[in-house]
Amino acid sequence: NDVIEFRIPTNVGQPYLKRGNQFAPHEQVYQEAAVHVKARAPIIVYGMTRYQYTSDGFLAIPINAFGTEYVVASYPQYTAAGSTYELPAMTNNIAAYDDTEMTFTMGGTSGSVTSGGLKKGQKATFSMNKGDVVCFANNGDAGDVAGSLVKSNKPVGVVSGNQCANVPSGVYACDYMSEMELPTFTWGKEYHVTPIVGRQKAPVIRVFAKEKATKVFRAGQDWMRLTLNSRGEVDAFI
Repeated sequence: NDVIEFRIPTNVGQPYLKRGNQFAPHEQVYQEAAVHVKARAPIIVYGMTRYQYTSDGFLAIPINAFGTEYVVASYPQYTAAGSTYELPAMTNNIAAYDDTEMTFTMGGTSGSVTSGGLKKGQKATFSMNKGDVVCFANNGDAGDVAGSLVKSNKPVGVVSGNQCANVPSGVYACDYMSEMELPTFTWGKEYHVTPIVGRQKAPVIRVFAKEKATKVFRAGQDWMRLTLNSRGEVDAFI
């Protein structure tokens, strides 16, 4: 019943460093940039990123639960008008095995583009070895990488979020967001979503489709259609 804490410096625990007024670097492979935790008996691992004013964390998915297909669930960039900040949506893809081929198909909102120039529907393939990380981020306000498709020949891990998101857009302060994605083979057809006790307003819900022509029902009533004709908003998620 013990808890062990490892404090990792930002220049070691992150593939790259980026100031709030800088664009994210182009998507690329960061060799052996992942943090590898291994134990002799089963353990639970949480990743926590803590800054001076904002922090977030995630439950780390063990390698035996990794998959070969993911749909990115990040959160869009929103920066107040006239601001010089660049606080993008992002997703980081982690190889657990050597000789991994990973293909990323860009999704996002209308007009979204990655820092490396990928637009909605465009693909990029990367060769990775164990511990390598490929990082994707959007470039510019209202952009996103949500709905993007990650496919690989060997299981990979995916962590997505936002450098500092305004939820909803227009609120005064932003917060760092991160979550480790679940592979699509774990997805289901029924979910219960409730308000958060004590919150004045309901949470933001994003619904993602795995298959074409997905019908979505809410409280038993026909609610929406997700065609999946593209990886973008309205088609792949809403």
